[in-house]
Amino acid sequence: MGKSLGQTDKILLWVSGSLGVLLGVFLIQDQWIEKIFFPQNQKLAQIGQIKEIHNDVRRRQSSSLTWLSANQKEVLYNGDSIFTGKDSEASLELEGGNFLHLEPNSLVVLDKNQKELALDLQLGSVELKLSKKKPVTLKVNNHITKVRSMKKNSVIQVKKSTEGKVHVISPMGAAELSVNGKKEKILPQQLLEIDTSLNVKKSSFSVSYLRPERAEKKVLSEGNKKVRFLWKTASSSPLRFQISLEPDFSKIIEDRPVAKKHQI
Repeated sequence: MGKSLGQTDKILLWVSGSLGVLLGVFLIQDQWIEKIFFPQNQKLAQIGQIKEIHNDVRRRQSSSLTWLSANQKEVLYNGDSIFTGKDSEASLELEGGNFLHLEPNSLVVLDKNQKELALDLQLGSVELKLSKKKPVTLKVNNHITKVRSMKKNSVIQVKKSTEGKVHVISPMGAAELSVNGKKEKILPQQLLEIDTSLNVKKSSFSVSYLRPERAEKKVLSEGNKKVRFLWKTASSSPLRFQISLEPDFSKIIEDRPVAKKHQI
């Protein structure tokens, strides 16, 4: 009996050890879970690719309840959700030559209905680099809003507040939005606010930031440790230049009056 129990213990130990190793591999390479347990996802329409990720970026497919770590060069499918955590960002290349950049603490669902790809911004902020080849469809409070670049390359930034309001600006180029059947043109130094009832309010601001571009990387050498910042302003009033580690400027690391009008 003792010998038989010993053999059983060895078998149980071997099985539990093998399962532990297997689970460990899945934790390290959790994209394997998708390939093994959700092979049907490979049959969905491919709508883009993950180009770059920074820190904690998660992805969930439409047939899954599990958020998995996103990886560069992963193919994106219809129904995918992308989430960026604190201090995390992601850049996606979408069909039609458009690029989408997710800011920290943002959530976007990629929904392709028939022939159109809709970006459902549920949380946070995104930046869209638009080509003139194909317009982009945004879901704003469950309503469809189409965005079209009016120049060769245009950039729009979209932010959704906790109250459900959507703010849209175009720091580069020009874009046209179709909201509730009405077309609205956005130029640099203009802000478009869309409330939960799809009422649109347009306003202007005096300063438009230009350079460095969002997510641009600078390599500083011993002989050159300067970074030039550029902006446009329609105001002659004094300005202050601030740099912060937080989007709400709760931690300011640089604060100075601006001597020159358009650069520092």
